[in-house]
Amino acid sequence: MTPEIWTPFNFLVSAWKGSGQGPPGHSHVERNYEFVLNQKFLFVQHKSVYESQEKNPHGDIHADWGSISYDRAREAHDLRQSTLKVL
Repeated sequence: MTPEIWTPFNFLVSAWKGSGQGPPGHSHVERNYEFVLNQKFLFVQHKSVYESQEKNPHGDIHADWGSISYDRAREAHDLRQSTLKVL
């Protein structure tokens, strides 16, 4: 059972797949949320693969990792995230 501080986030814990649409074009999206380090952090992984298009014939891959933690002094959750554009 996860600590009460994670109640607002429990619904996210899973592997997610879908599609997206935006300025870079159509994308295939994968996200994964899992608790790590004795449930002290919620680890987030994301990858978007954008299809090739006229303006960008090679397509793009965007990936990021992040962690959500809980700051007891501020009674608030914090997200720290690193993003990488692969292509």
